[in-house]
Amino acid sequence: MRVLFTRSGNIASRMIRWVTKEPVSHCALQVGGYVVHSNFLGVHAQTVDSFEGACTVYASITYPDNYPRIFDQLCAHGGAWYDFGAMLYIAARAICPWLPKKNLWRCSGMFLCTEWVTDFLGETDSMITPWQLFLKLGGVPPGAVQAGATTWSSGTKV
Repeated sequence: MRVLFTRSGNIASRMIRWVTKEPVSHCALQVGGYVVHSNFLGVHAQTVDSFEGACTVYASITYPDNYPRIFDQLCAHGGAWYDFGAMLYIAARAICPWLPKKNLWRCSGMFLCTEWVTDFLGETDSMITPWQLFLKLGGVPPGAVQAGATTWSSGTKV
């Protein structure tokens, strides 16, 4: 299983990267030949081929496979809506940094991409960007000494 950190040329990805000043705009879980993630369409699975056609994997972190957990999570939350409220709060907090750090607009049962991945990993965080998650999970930025299971794709497809 890999946690993928991605970017694309679409307007949403470019805007997220511009606002956060970070190199990635999305994260997802790759399990076998499928990618499970939450995007504007909500929580769903798609084939790696379909996913790679829409984005570029900037980095990934490898974890032991946990097929029962991903299956249980997908059965419990598959089709859940995207957490637009949480995203709007993050944007509001970027403009008004005095707002509380806790995401006051997070909707239970809905997921940002980072909420989906952190929930799967057992540490839900609705105020973290994909790049901050990468660093929190021990990812090593480009140009730094490589360590652990971080894989750099240098802008290649999955």
